[in-house]
Amino acid sequence: MKKLELKKAELEAMSENDLDKIIGGSKPVSGSDDTTTVTVTITITVSSVAEDSDDDPDPDSD
Repeated sequence: MKKLELKKAELEAMSENDLDKIIGGSKPVSGSDDTTTVTVTITITVSSVAEDSDDDPDPDSD
């Protein structure tokens, strides 16, 4: 299972298609009468950190 970490702004800027590409969204096989349902659960944690915080969890983001 992939761990997905995104900043809130990045997430809001993404479309559903972008998220499908990240998680490897499945496409139905053309000509198939059978329907396969793939369920993907994405857990997204959004944390707000003050700009002047000393405990920045991602110091390389600057």
